[in-house]
Amino acid sequence: MWLYMVMQITPRSWRIDQKLTLERAALLVGVRGKNPARTWQRWETGELEPPLDIVSAVSRVSGGTVNLESWRAVRQARLNAPSTPSPDSTAVHGDAASANPIPETVSPPPPDHVTGDREVAPAGDAG
Repeated sequence: MWLYMVMQITPRSWRIDQKLTLERAALLVGVRGKNPARTWQRWETGELEPPLDIVSAVSRVSGGTVNLESWRAVRQARLNAPSTPSPDSTAVHGDAASANPIPETVSPPPPDHVTGDREVAPAGDAG
């Protein structure tokens, strides 16, 4: 009995080796919808996991070089990657390393009876 191993590569490496665009790779294995390329990209980066029928189709067209373990490795790498705050979240939430932390004191809002540049007498005041 002969045992052989198929080299395992990432979905992205396989796609690039085959000179396929994100869209072409997605359509090749039957991805449909509004934006198949973006769907493939989310799978390829580990942002989302592809459904098993897609895993099977990719394994078939790649000759087994991209298989379930390939997808799992990509997903696990994404989950294990250190998270970095986006520039937007730092600006909104602030942190110690931020150049613009949230100020410690904030001015209180004006009283309810002040609108714009003129004061309005509160209800019930005769005057």
